[in-house]
Order: sequence, then C-alpha cells, then structure tokens
Amino acid sequence: MTHPGTLIPDAAREVVEETFENGSKRAMFYELADECVARRYWDEDGSLAMQYGMLGGVMHGPFRTFWEDGQVSEEATYVAGKEHGVSTQYDPTGALIGSYRMEHGTGVDLWFKRTGVLAEERYFLDGQRHGYERWWSGDNATVWQEEHYQHGKPHGVFRHWNDKGNLRRGFPRYFTNGEQVTKRQYERARRTDPTLPPFLPEHNTPTRPLPVMDGETIPPQASGT
Repeated sequence: MTHPGTLIPDAAREVVEETFENGSKRAMFYELADECVARRYWDEDGSLAMQYGMLGGVMHGPFRTFWEDGQVSEEATYVAGKEHGVSTQYDPTGALIGSYRMEHGTGVDLWFKRTGVLAEERYFLDGQRHGYERWWSGDNATVWQEEHYQHGKPHGVFRHWNDKGNLRRGFPRYFTNGEQVTKRQYERARRTDPTLPPFLPEHNTPTRPLPVMDGETIPPQASGT
C-alpha cells in the first residue's frame, strides 16, 4: 500500500504549531477561510507520522498514520468528531492485519499487534469510552490491564497486572461515575446502579476470552499465535 497523497486543500495556509529542538517541524495545522481544515504531525527524522481532516474544530474526514517509509499504518474516517465506518490497520509491508467498524462513534475499537494477535480492545458509545477497555498481553489469552467506563468516566473495577500475572499493588481499584471509592462503597452503589460490573474474585486473574462480534471471535485464531 503506497502513500495515499495529501488531504490538504491547495489553497490552505500552513501554520507551524510546534517544532523539535533541531528546528524541524513537529506539528502543523492548515487554515482555509480562517478555519482549521487539517492537522499533520511528523517524527523527528522528518517522516510524516499522522494526518487528519477537521471541520468546525473537530476531526472530520480521513485519518491516517504512517510507518517511517510512508506506508500507511492505520486508516479511519471521522464524521463530526466521531469515528465512523471501517477502520483498517496494516503492517510495514502493507498487508492488512486487522479491521473494525464504528457507527458514529459507537462500537469496539481494536488494535492488533500483528495478524491474528489482539493488542487493545475498547468499547465506545457516541464517541466516549463506554464499557470495558483491555490491553492484551500478545497471547490472545491474557490481559495486563482492564478498566471499565461509562460515558467517558471511570465506572467499575480497574485491574492492572505485572509480568508475572499478579495484580499490581493497589489493585483492584473501584470507581463510580469518575470517583475512586472503597470496595465497601462500591458494593453499596451496585445495589442501586446495575451499570456497575460485579466484583468477581475469579476476575483477579488476567485470563480473558477474546471478544466475539457477529458470531465470530475477534481476531480469528491463527496458527502459531
């Protein structure tokens, strides 16, 4: 897959927003009729890292990230600030390694370590984190971080594990509507708030099932993973 070309209108004015210590550009936005219509970001070596369109002060239109050689790493589309449609991820050779679909900011955002190996899983509702967010260990069987949100706020049991599969010091942690509470307060809140996930001791181990969408496991099990 080759560099897709620019999404910047020819008449747009370039405005340097941030530079590296060596003076090279790091972030730039583009104005047309006094409105920001796109942003671009570079790595310190001068390679383009990210670009996306904007409308009315929010992301709108194509979103792309790139490998150092200009190959596309990720492609998505935003509509009025919310991810919409099919998003795709590619390896450095240009091969497709994963995809997912969002409907105006609602769905499951997935990120893949490589073909068939899930790295991140997070649920969104109307553009906000809503439901579980999990960071996978690269074995399609265990996670090293799990959190739960409601309308963008921490709302549930947070667990982080170390590389031995043991809970890190201070976890589990408990949240209701963005506020950290004690376990006793959490259990009391659950009596009247069914959106709070139950605390289950067996969930203190990092083993988790892969997400299932449309009757299929995501990602599909691959040999050698």
